[in-house]
Order: sequence, then structure tokens, then C-alpha cells
Amino acid sequence: MDKQKALNLFKKSYKNQLSESTYKKYLAILDQLLDKKCKIKSKSKFLQVKATIKKAETIGIEIKQKIIEYSKRSSNQFQKHITNKYINETQFERLIKLVPNSEKGNELALAIEISYKSGLRLSEVLNLTKKDIVIHADRTIELRIDGKGNKFRKVYLPKNMIESIKVFKRFTISVCYVETTFKRMLKKYYRNYKEQLTTSFHGLRHSFVTNLVKNGLSVLEVKDLAGHSSLDTTYKYIHLEQSKPKSLAALGY
Repeated sequence: MDKQKALNLFKKSYKNQLSESTYKKYLAILDQLLDKKCKIKSKSKFLQVKATIKKAETIGIEIKQKIIEYSKRSSNQFQKHITNKYINETQFERLIKLVPNSEKGNELALAIEISYKSGLRLSEVLNLTKKDIVIHADRTIELRIDGKGNKFRKVYLPKNMIESIKVFKRFTISVCYVETTFKRMLKKYYRNYKEQLTTSFHGLRHSFVTNLVKNGLSVLEVKDLAGHSSLDTTYKYIHLEQSKPKSLAALGY
């Protein structure tokens, strides 16, 4: 079917079935698809393209342009992002000392430590309550998390945090407070240590996952502890930290 016939068929089939604005959007997208010139730069455009393709194929219009799943960052961009956000243990110890000297500051210090040492997202940290924490007989600290996409997982904290976790009930600080104060702490860090950290609160999670990979955990273990929905995300961390294979070293490389 040539392009004009395809467009005419689409018009005939959907002009009176869709709202005027939706119809015009889909028609414009179909025009781009038929020319194999459809560019996707946003999640909303990706969803519109998927809907257009579905409607076109329903009435027998073949779409030859291949559409890949939309991702905000390419693999290389994502890995660069992880590298920029990573902070090591020394940087973490310096940073956590810069929290405000107040009750809220004490809460923030605990929130930062939990995220850095368990990989919890900010929302997961702030939603944490005493009932989500299990301290086992061997002093293992287990956190039971209903995370992103309502996916349940278990994560753990180092045993040296047990005293602060025993008295923990819940957080009262807000997302706004955390993000605003964290930015101020980064500025103070630069003034104190003459080192620019390009991290964020979410960067604590990136640092945790990167440290798991550095310490040799399997890809499945990392995926489960991080709560990644896809192995593709976990592999980006794996590839970032991949060193030269030992088999190459044996060949003189």
C-alpha cells in the first residue's frame, strides 16, 4: 500500500472515532512513520507512536520503521551519570558530618546512611517505619520494602547500625527538606574540602549498587537488592565496573 492510500484509509477509519486533536496527532505521526522519519525524544511521543502503530496495523497498514523502547538515557549516558554521582567511603564519611546540628539534621544523617548502605530510594527511605525492620538473633538488620511499582524486596543494613536502628520509629522530614539541605551540604563540602561532588541523594543509591558490583556480587543478587525491574539496568553497572578478563591476562594482554 502506498503512502497516500494508507493515509486516506487511516482518515476514513478514524476521523470520526477520535477527538480532533488526537486524530491530527496520530495522522501526523503516521505520515512520519510511513516516511521512516519518526523521531522520539520524549516518553509521551513514544506512547503516541505506539498507539498510532496499533491503530494503523488494525486496519492493515504496514509500518516498516522500527521503533525501539524509549529510554531517557542511552547506556553510555547512564553509565556516565552513575560515574558522576558515585561517592566513595571517605567522601560519604565527610559528607554525613555536614548535616545540620538539629533533630531534623539527625534524621537526615540516618536517612543518608540508610540509602548509602542499603540502596533505598528517597521515597523508600522516608516511608520506612519500625514495622518494616526485622533484627535477627545474629544482629542481621533486614528491611522489608514495598518499593517502586509495588514490588516487595528485602534489603539489609550493616550490623554496626544496630543501635540507631533499634530506637528508630519513623521519619518526619520531607522530600523537600532532604533535597534542599542535601544541596547545601554539597556546597559546604566544596568549601571545606575544595572538592566538587556532583552527586545527589539518589546518587547514594548509585554508589551502593556500584559498591555491590565492585565487591563481586552476582548480577542477580545486585538486581534483587537494588530492586531493578530489568536486568538491563543492572548490567549497566556490571559493564561499568568490568575489568580485563583473566583469560586475556594469560595471553599476555
